[in-house]
Amino acid sequence: MDEKFNLSFLFQTIKEKLPIIIFCSITGVLIGGYISFFWITPQYSSQTQMIAATKSTEENLSNEITANLQLVKTYKELVLSDLVLGQVQEKVEAEQKQSMSLSQLREAITLEQQQESLFFSIRTVSDRPRLAAYLANTTSQVFQEALAESQIPGEISITTEATAARSPISPNHKLNLVLSLFIGGMVGFLFVLLRASVDQTIKSEQAVYEIFNTNALGMIPYTTSVDMKMSAKDKDLLKRNLSEDSLRVSRRQRKRV
Repeated sequence: MDEKFNLSFLFQTIKEKLPIIIFCSITGVLIGGYISFFWITPQYSSQTQMIAATKSTEENLSNEITANLQLVKTYKELVLSDLVLGQVQEKVEAEQKQSMSLSQLREAITLEQQQESLFFSIRTVSDRPRLAAYLANTTSQVFQEALAESQIPGEISITTEATAARSPISPNHKLNLVLSLFIGGMVGFLFVLLRASVDQTIKSEQAVYEIFNTNALGMIPYTTSVDMKMSAKDKDLLKRNLSEDSLRVSRRQRKRV
């Protein structure tokens, strides 16, 4: 009985307060849309694709490919080393007039390897699409030169150069709007439930019977201040009725006497 009452009370509360939930959902979409479109800075991504080359005979080709796959992990450490990023930093400052620290470059540059493949890519992210493409191409060139001068075995070849992206990778406006709608609806739903749980007023005769196990004797209608105010005509009419009633009563009393 309690479970049915709670469920019915819950559905009735949601039905009555549905405009509040809808209002909170719309408000959440508006706030999320403003943050997504005007507050968050768009980020652009570019990548340079490379391949670990081999110069082995057919007999040793399998072993060489396996060795190159393991070398890609070493390449990642070299790309993010101070040796490579330091030269990239100098070129960015000289050619792009952009000051970036080594920590900022490490956050913007990543090396991604395709699964079980000799192909890998240097991906960069920036709020400027041309700068992202420049970082990817410059990092790949500096990395290729540093690998040739180092004692690390293997060679790499650049297969695809980076180009400036036309559309940003973030923020995802559709996802942000959906999340904002969900969060706004949940806030409205929780607000309605919290308000209903705090409200201890009795709203129906059925509630009186279920709480006190007795029937209600009567109901006092809700009266606003506007209803309590009487116009001058209503007051005059009430006085006339009262005076007429009093005269009738007095006449009856006189006749009896």
